[in-house]
Amino acid sequence: MTDKTRVRKVIQPLVGSIAALLLGSVVTHAVVPAATTATWLSNPADGNWTNSANWSPGAPASSPSTTTIFNNSTITNITLPTFSFTEVGSMVFNPNGDSFTFNVNNAGFAIAGDGILNNSGKTQNFIIGSNADLEFWNSATAGSKTTFTVMGAADGGEGIGGRLIFQDSSSAGAATIIAMGGPAPTFFFSPAPTTGGGVFFQGDSQGGQAAVKLYGNGFLDISEHNPGSVTIGSLEGNGIVFLGSNNLTVGSNNRDTVFSGSIQDGGEGSIFGPPAPVFSLSGTGGSFTKIGTGTLTLTGINTYTGNTIINGGALIVDGSIASPFTYVNPGGLLGGHGIIGGSVINSGLVSPGNSPGTLTINGNYTQNSNGGLLIQVASRSVYDRLVVGGTASLGGMLFVVPTDPPKLKVGQKFEFLTAAGGVGGTFGDVITETNTLLRFKAIYGSNEVTLKSFVAPFTGLSGLTPNQQSVANALDDLVDHGGGHKLINFLATQPVGNLPGDFDKLAAEEFTSIFAIGTSFDSVQSLNLLEHFDNLHSGTGGFSAGGLALNGFNVNYNGPIQIRSGVAGPNGDDGKGSKEVQQVIPAENRWGAFLTGTGQWVGVSDDANAKGYDIATGGFTLGLDYKVTPNIAVGVMAGYVGTGVDAADGGRVFVNGGKLGLYATWFQNRQPAAPAPTGLSKDSSKEAPAAPVEVDPGFYADVAVVGGYSSYDTRRAGLNGTARGDTDGGDLNVLFGTGYDFKRGNFTFGPTASFNYTYVGVGSFTESGSLAPLAIGSQSQESIRTAFGMKASYDWHVGGLLIKPELRAAWQHEYGDSTYALNSSFADGNAGNFTVWGPRIGRDSFLLGAGFAIQLSERCSTYFYYDGELGRTRYDSHAVTGGVRVAF
Repeated sequence: MTDKTRVRKVIQPLVGSIAALLLGSVVTHAVVPAATTATWLSNPADGNWTNSANWSPGAPASSPSTTTIFNNSTITNITLPTFSFTEVGSMVFNPNGDSFTFNVNNAGFAIAGDGILNNSGKTQNFIIGSNADLEFWNSATAGSKTTFTVMGAADGGEGIGGRLIFQDSSSAGAATIIAMGGPAPTFFFSPAPTTGGGVFFQGDSQGGQAAVKLYGNGFLDISEHNPGSVTIGSLEGNGIVFLGSNNLTVGSNNRDTVFSGSIQDGGEGSIFGPPAPVFSLSGTGGSFTKIGTGTLTLTGINTYTGNTIINGGALIVDGSIASPFTYVNPGGLLGGHGIIGGSVINSGLVSPGNSPGTLTINGNYTQNSNGGLLIQVASRSVYDRLVVGGTASLGGMLFVVPTDPPKLKVGQKFEFLTAAGGVGGTFGDVITETNTLLRFKAIYGSNEVTLKSFVAPFTGLSGLTPNQQSVANALDDLVDHGGGHKLINFLATQPVGNLPGDFDKLAAEEFTSIFAIGTSFDSVQSLNLLEHFDNLHSGTGGFSAGGLALNGFNVNYNGPIQIRSGVAGPNGDDGKGSKEVQQVIPAENRWGAFLTGTGQWVGVSDDANAKGYDIATGGFTLGLDYKVTPNIAVGVMAGYVGTGVDAADGGRVFVNGGKLGLYATWFQNRQPAAPAPTGLSKDSSKEAPAAPVEVDPGFYADVAVVGGYSSYDTRRAGLNGTARGDTDGGDLNVLFGTGYDFKRGNFTFGPTASFNYTYVGVGSFTESGSLAPLAIGSQSQESIRTAFGMKASYDWHVGGLLIKPELRAAWQHEYGDSTYALNSSFADGNAGNFTVWGPRIGRDSFLLGAGFAIQLSERCSTYFYYDGELGRTRYDSHAVTGGVRVAF
């Protein structure tokens, strides 16, 4: 131990009494028998350390070889003897023991063996009062979960603050060390730190991972340490650190702390004086090193004259340091809005400001190839700045972090580095650390470096759907042409994860439903026409007159009316003789009219590229047809259709349209054969002729051409608002159908085949509303379909009614577009068109139709049908049709 320590051991416990000092009194501690171990009793007499009644085996611990043991006790507040010096080898706190407090006042206490071993799991407290020392000798350690509070002087005129001293190769372990301030000295003592609580590291001692907290004029002094470095866990508070000519390393416990005091050269100062100090503690050129992963913030004025070295974690200088050189090594960060007095050599990371701010370097700034400069940008006027008084030699990386991207715009400039002595070199790369597409590039001047913002290519995003990729291409084109500033600024500052959804709102893929509307309804309309043609084949009223015998007549276009048994009565005159039958030909029902109402529901489901939609359609059709010949009929039809589309995110399309068409059918009319001869003359027999044998109707062919005009009102969830538009368009549906009917009694069946061509066109329009309305160009889609199947019906006589149930089934194949495309462009900008597609729909489907018609009279019938398109990938359609037909 040093001479100074020996003097302090003897004199310091006496300075609390001025009278004793002036009289030269010498106070010594009593000699007591030494014990190898001493255990504090669970039920001691009092809290006096020196009371033998408190210990087992009955003697207080007072030897460097003594181990003191503490368990549970009724008294845990223990006071060391005053005006004496006590030594122990170690202090052991057993598991589940109590938390103790040890008071050292006007006394000395040394731990010279293994130190403190705390197994209790509780914090053990040591309070070092005024004019008292607690010292660790040899290799003793302060242990863990221990707190040492070093008090300042009780009276600046009569004493000095307490002292915690680590000597030899002792260690502060993982203790918490608190040095409190004291009053200003009024007598004998100078300077002011003498009255504050003090922590000393001397010899080869170390601070381990101790948390050191300094307040007021409480201080940490390593000036008496052997040349080299002292490491502590952390530093905080507002006290004083004396370095002398040594190095203090802070950060081994990885904590984040703030120190607003002062780190300086020299030592505590004079122990006695004036007029002349007994010990003059000094030393200059002290240095400071930051290690660990924690952050140390220095807010005070630090005057130490050695270098600052940052090896790990962050050193934030919000005050100032006077180091001639500050080295930021790999793994270290220098930040803050303070002043660096000398030059900075950066091989780690320099980050000016505190989100954001300005860091001033009075000397030169050198950034090596492995160094980085981090600049935070909050807005056009708020961003980090690095102000260099000398030269700036650049290399390595520049990292730019937008802290509030929505406040930034593409094309803005930020002068973030100035160097009075000039700028040399360039950054190896500029990296924007953000989850947006906003990027920055560096522009170099002779004395400054400026950032300019731009947007990275939208097509660089991964995982986009084809529609989203198409939008991204258009956005890049928009950027290249300098258009769409508001849109580009918005997208550039959005989180990358939001952009695919934003692209969906730009795509307007829901408008591809316009083409599905026309195609789906025309398909149902074609089925309705085929059903109507079937009934024309049977008769204008819905069924042939031959199929429903009224008043004893069957209509025959090729000859006279044949009379058969029925309500007309028996053949002959009053049953007495045979007479010539009178031929009566009723007027033929060549005209027919029908009114049909249809409701249709179509569902198109999502695929990996586009969202689906639902279509609901209602309409009516009025038709008039005329039998030109017994086996040829022509007609005209007109109607109205209204449609609503429910798309993703509340998108809607409303359609109102009219239809006008022509149709014709040719068929082999069902003919009754001539009555079979009986072999009897009319004079020799009165029997009625045999019933005629009917011939199958056979082959038929149908054709229809229907055109339509529609108005469209559109609404979709656009980007930052609702986009609305309106336009009109037309459609054309061409139908050709054929088949062959077989008749077996009341049962009719046969094969069917049909060909459908549908054209749907829409006019150009421009949306309004939202951040990015679209310009939709004129465009069209086509559908070519064939269907092959079977049909069957049955004539069911119920009283005076004829009910005709019918069933149809067919396989349909689509030869045209299986995905409907939409071409559009941004209304605000010069970008070219981009194309998006709706969900991919299957080409093959199963057509199922079922229903019935009721012949109410020879001239009137009504009907109801269901038609479904089933089994088609991502598409299903269900329609119901009802109406009435009248012949005249």
